[in-house]
Amino acid sequence: GGVPFFATTLVTISRLRRGKPVFQADLGHTYHRLVRMGFAARQAVLTLHAAAFLLGGLAFASIFLPPRLASGLFALACFAGLTGILWLEIRAGLEK
Repeated sequence: GGVPFFATTLVTISRLRRGKPVFQADLGHTYHRLVRMGFAARQAVLTLHAAAFLLGGLAFASIFLPPRLASGLFALACFAGLTGILWLEIRAGLEK
């Protein structure tokens, strides 16, 4: 579940930043932001599937790594996720 965690974090941060209720529906989800950036609907869905596949592969590969290296890979994935959230919030964010 890296993609759902990413999407939930993105929406929560965005809504809190805009002063909106966290449980209020809007078009701030990852899919909608990708479409707003010019992705076709199919491309947006395939991008999310590719991200899920990549994160699943990293998780599976980390089983076979020494704990220190697996932790480093996890930290790198978290940093990449936070960078992605920041990028989507700036590039395809919603108005306050």
